[in-house]
Amino acid sequence: MTAIRLESVEESATAAELFALDENAPHMRLAAHPVWHAALSGELPEARLKVLALRFYPVVAGPGRYAFAGKVSQIGREDGAKLFEALYQATHDKRADADQGWRRLAEALGVSARALDAERDNPSPEAVDFLDTIRLHSVRGSAHEAAAVAWAIERQWPRLWGAFADSLTRHYKVKKPAVDWLLYEAGRAAKVEGFIAELVARYILAAPPDIVYDARRAAREAAWAWTALSETV
Repeated sequence: MTAIRLESVEESATAAELFALDENAPHMRLAAHPVWHAALSGELPEARLKVLALRFYPVVAGPGRYAFAGKVSQIGREDGAKLFEALYQATHDKRADADQGWRRLAEALGVSARALDAERDNPSPEAVDFLDTIRLHSVRGSAHEAAAVAWAIERQWPRLWGAFADSLTRHYKVKKPAVDWLLYEAGRAAKVEGFIAELVARYILAAPPDIVYDARRAAREAAWAWTALSETV
């Protein structure tokens, strides 16, 4: 097999323009996946909603609770300090406890504690792949790759969780205390989006074309891993 080696990457548009195109691509919009669209509109059967709560437990909470924290090893000191501040709050504010918060909503849907423990200890291959993809780019990748996967996934989560909380209470009659963690995360949307926008501006938007290419590839890999996990529901 002959390896293909690129000598250079030609710029077809600015980084900002390319990321704007990516942002509107269906496979990059987490809530646009049919499973999530159905869950957010109240059309997902309750049996499958329970499966969703189980399948996503290891990546939202459990083993994946601090998956994106790995980017602190790649980003600059000032940005790392902001991230550590967020992590400190997440470990000292009970509302920020993703593990307990996700378990509460899953149990409110009828998922047993035993099933959640089993899923946490033995995640699906797709959940493992999602976490491995995030950690690959956040821990062993570069600053631009870490920023890109945060842009692709972490940036979208707060508003997704807010919409999910609304659907659970509106369509599935879940009591508000069970979605408290989702609501807490939804309240962080502007702050999370602002911080990730700073990372993208600092590490990607002024980067050479080959760096932008790598960043977009990392973002797509993370989004496709989310898609694969969603397909298991």
